[in-house]
Amino acid sequence: MGSIINNVSLPQLTKVNYENWRIQMKALLGSVDCWEVAQEGFEEPESTAGYSAAQNKVLKETRSKDKTALYMLFRAVDESGFEKIANATTSKEAWDILETAYKGADRVKQVRLQTLRNELEGMKMKESEGVSDYITRVQTVVNQLNRDGEKLSDARVVEKILRSLTDSFENVVCAIEESKDLVMFTIDELAGSLLAHEYRKKKKKKEETLEQALQTKASINGEKIFYSQNFRGKWRGHGDRGNSRGGRSRGQERYHEEKRQSNQQNWRGRGRGRGRGGRSNYSNIECYNKMLQKFKSTMTREFEMTDLGLMKFFLGLEVRQGKTGIFVSQEAYAKEILKKYKMESCNPVSTPMEPGAKLSKFDGGERVDASKYRSLVGSLRYLTCTRPDLALSVGIVSRFMEEPVHSHWKALKRILRYIIGTVSLGLYYTNAADYKLVGYSDSDWCGDLDDRKSTSGYVFFYG
Repeated sequence: MGSIINNVSLPQLTKVNYENWRIQMKALLGSVDCWEVAQEGFEEPESTAGYSAAQNKVLKETRSKDKTALYMLFRAVDESGFEKIANATTSKEAWDILETAYKGADRVKQVRLQTLRNELEGMKMKESEGVSDYITRVQTVVNQLNRDGEKLSDARVVEKILRSLTDSFENVVCAIEESKDLVMFTIDELAGSLLAHEYRKKKKKKEETLEQALQTKASINGEKIFYSQNFRGKWRGHGDRGNSRGGRSRGQERYHEEKRQSNQQNWRGRGRGRGRGGRSNYSNIECYNKMLQKFKSTMTREFEMTDLGLMKFFLGLEVRQGKTGIFVSQEAYAKEILKKYKMESCNPVSTPMEPGAKLSKFDGGERVDASKYRSLVGSLRYLTCTRPDLALSVGIVSRFMEEPVHSHWKALKRILRYIIGTVSLGLYYTNAADYKLVGYSDSDWCGDLDDRKSTSGYVFFYG
């Protein structure tokens, strides 16, 4: 074993690489069957009298393993590290000295954990940074947190990465959140999806960059136009009508201008120096209606289509269209939620959340089914499409989807009690002649009890 150890290149411990060095040394000591004695320790017996031959053999092997581990630790540190463990007599003693010196006591560990948490929270992807580099940067901090005793699940890391990507990934982030269960979505799967999107984006950009403008020499065949001062004519065609009021000389100039544009607009007819203005809007409206009718008739001939008239239902939304406005609601969907969670006979309340209620992820209490909790939160988030009065309360309870407790579930059920009393509410868009833009905004100023973040909100009315 000695010759094998001497031929192995050991990692060198420095002032800044203790965590990586510890992982490598743990693997090396395990490969020579010495990690157990370095971790648990070895006590030399005061006397071996009465030991059997088998016990003496085990004792000898344990001594050899301990000395081998101690020798490897001596070789794997620099001069300053060797001075710290030079007086150690066992491998466990040397290992504990190095761990205390480089990793620190519990108080130092807490400070380091807080620093790593802040670093992870403030991480954002740079515009010039690739997806692979950014995910590696995040995983480096996550691994350091895991080594210091704070275990982060893949779901939290995935949510962190999705929140901190650049705006160019907004579409793929929305698609992932809508189609995937983030609790079951792994970091490797997320990296694969983002790398595929990045590859397509780079390929498209490269194709756009390769477009070239080649210099050519044009051969233009003109048409001679003869006219007189008393020229009179008339335009007929499809498109906007020109307004060419003025004298004869302006009429001649306008004729040539329209004639030059006629090749682009596919007009046909004869020019006229004088025309009537103010009729183009009516022509456009009439043209749009005709185009729409033509499109509908063409689609009907090509496909099996039925004109159902005004829209009434769309993706769970109920739409009622009238002369005074449009009302959009999700009454049927809200009743389905109440029935699914057996809350259709509960007592209604006047507010979706108790006034002054403060929820925290450190609230004590019995744990509840996290999958059931997440399912209900997801249903309520879709309901907020037509119920902005639920947005705040649903946003608050959605913070605790990872490890919900009874107090969080109680707040979630109160939202259902509010819904049963307001099940027919929705959004009403009225017709208005005088349009005004009115906006409101507010913030709770460090309302989150866990990380002291503020929640800001705004709403705008136009009409």
